[in-house]
Amino acid sequence: MAAILNVKAGTLEKARSTGVGDFPPFIRFCRTVRYVKADVDAWIASHRVDLREGMA
Repeated sequence: MAAILNVKAGTLEKARSTGVGDFPPFIRFCRTVRYVKADVDAWIASHRVDLREGMA
């Protein structure tokens, strides 16, 4: 996940433990963390910026 988002794994770990930051939802199984592809895709799509929107 860190590679996809171009952030360090530690950044994701800190965000999960503190709740700070805007990152995709995750699932924790004991000590293992997983991301659902559909959740990640939706999160990425929600951060899309289209510079042509609103321009005449």
